[in-house]
Order: sequence, then structure tokens, then C-alpha cells
Amino acid sequence: MLPKLVICYSYFLPAYKAGGPIQSIANLIRNLHTDFEIYVLTSNTEFGGKILEIETNKWVNFEQNKAKVMYLSPENQSFFSIKKMLHQVQPDKIFVNGIYSMLFTWIPALLYPAKTIVHVRGMLHPGALNQKSAKKRLFLAGVKSSGLHSKVTFCVSDEKEGQHTKAVFGLKAKVQIAQNFPANFEALPALHKEVGEIKLVSIALISPMKNHALVLEALQQVKSKVVWDIYGPIKDQKYWEKCKQLIISLPSNCVVNYKGELNPTQVYTTLQNYHVFVLPSESENFGHALYEAMIAGKPIITSFNTPWNNLEVNHAGYNVDLKKESIQEYIQKTTDINNESYIQMTLATRKYAKSAININSIKNQYATLFCIK
Repeated sequence: MLPKLVICYSYFLPAYKAGGPIQSIANLIRNLHTDFEIYVLTSNTEFGGKILEIETNKWVNFEQNKAKVMYLSPENQSFFSIKKMLHQVQPDKIFVNGIYSMLFTWIPALLYPAKTIVHVRGMLHPGALNQKSAKKRLFLAGVKSSGLHSKVTFCVSDEKEGQHTKAVFGLKAKVQIAQNFPANFEALPALHKEVGEIKLVSIALISPMKNHALVLEALQQVKSKVVWDIYGPIKDQKYWEKCKQLIISLPSNCVVNYKGELNPTQVYTTLQNYHVFVLPSESENFGHALYEAMIAGKPIITSFNTPWNNLEVNHAGYNVDLKKESIQEYIQKTTDINNESYIQMTLATRKYAKSAININSIKNQYATLFCIK
């Protein structure tokens, strides 16, 4: 019999608006379903509260029996429901995702602390902690006072995230590294590139964490012809109102369009219409959107606060400081690239993305994490 793994998170496919963690979990299932009997405990809602059109409160199959998923309706999202489901499955390991959910993180940890692995998902990066910091620090203080943090294992994507975790939960916190499983897109043909022009794209939640406003401030000073299309759910309406005011004030050579939400199934075909993916995030645990752009052959402009550094030396794009002057400089650089150089850059970008990921190595990390190796 295969070992039983229960994965807990507040959202799961067909929900997608909560961003990267949903894709990480789906990719993990696709890569590990032959090694584990996998169950997913989640809500029947989309990020923002919309009820999904899906069977609830019963185990349903995910992608030809790769996993069984329980979408809990609001009235069944309780301590007793989680306890009942976990008792029913009798898991060998429980893989919870994120820090700030009592229901889908800390209740499983309370019930089965020795079996629970908490994937931090980038939420303890200093840049992430600075968003709504008082509320987050109060929550974390409550977790620490309960002592649960000393009984679970924390999963992180790299050593730096491990350091951030120990900075919050103490040097004795049990931390193990396991990278995220990425999507694997085919290379897209390079979009023709004229000197002095660029088509940029972003696909991400719209919130201060992603720094859309900072890019808009940078565009105020760009002299070349720029089109920037923004896709993603609006997580912070007040922040988006600020962005809209900045869009209105842009010079005529810079055109910015909000294109609405984008289902993950549409990402690949959407990317073919752009030259460069831009997302200078405050922090990214993995940055699925960044990786998907690169593996499809689209150079990226992002911050130094993601796993994707050394971009310029690998001809895969640019890492920028989180200052409008730095972002403006590198957007301007991309507009100055000619078509021949751009084609070479797209090839180098895909090569960089492919060299960064070793699926067998990641599988071994999870085998160690879940104690089957």
C-alpha cells in the first residue's frame, strides 16, 4: 500500500485566483501521485468568496484519480469536520500550505503535530511580513505562544527562506528544503522586436506585494514606445485605484491595459503576444508566473527577492532594485534590443529556466520530507 498524504490549503483547482500555491499543489500531485495516495482538504470557494460550481462535502477525483479532493462547504469548515476527515483517512503525513489559516494549517497541526509539515509559501519573507504587519505579527505571536511551531516541520523552498523561518520561529525550528514542482511549457516563437518598442506583460494578483504601481511610476520616465498589459485578480482595490490614477498620468508613448483575470489554462497562449514579462515583487517563494514565462522563452524583469537571480549574466532578463529609477533603466534597456539580439535572449532565457530545475532531484527532496526515503 502507498503511504497516505493529506494536503490542506484554503483553495484548490478549479479555483485559481489565490495564485502560486494552487499551482504548486497541483504540480506536486501530478509528480507524486504514483508514490502516494493523495487527499486534498480545501474549501469550495474561490479567492474572494465566490462559491465554486463543484461537488462538495464528498471525495471527488482529481485528474484521473491522481488524488481525491474534499471541497468543504462553509457550514462544514470547522474543527470537527477537519478532525473527522483526517480520522477517516488516517494519513501518514499532512502537508499544510501557508501560515495564516487556522482551519487548514493550525487545526491539522494541533491534531497531528508530529505528522504535519507546514509549507511556508514565502509568507515569512521580510517583504511579505511588512504587508499588514501588525495583524500578521499578532497571529504569529499566537502560534508561538501555543508551542505548535516547535512540534511541526517547516518546508521551505531554499536556504534563504529557511533563514526567514528561523528568524520568526527560532533557531530550533525544524526546517527542510523542498523546491516547488513547476509547469513545463514548450518554447514559444519569439515575437518580432523593433528597436525602441516593447510589449510587456504581467500575470499576478494585483496587490502592493507585486509592485504594479512602482512599474507605473517608472514608465513615467521611459522615452520609448511601451505597451504593458496587466492580467490578474484585483486583491487590493485601494491599491488598484492608485494604479489607475498613475495610468491616467502616463505619457502618450506608454499604453497600459488592464485585461482582467486569466485562467491558468490560458497563460501559455497569452504569453506568445509579448516580449518581456515584468513583475518586480517584494518577494516570491517560487514565482510560478516568472518561471512559466522563462520556460516559454520570455525574458523577465523582476526584483532580487525571488529565486530567479543572475538574470542579466544568463541573458534571461534583468533583476532590478525596488526603485522606480532602476525599473525605468531596465525597461528602457529592453526597448533598445534589436530583433536578432532579442531572439538570442529568448533562447538563453529558456536554457536558464531548464537548467534551474531537476525534477528527479525535487522528487528526492519530497521523498526525504515525507520520510519515504
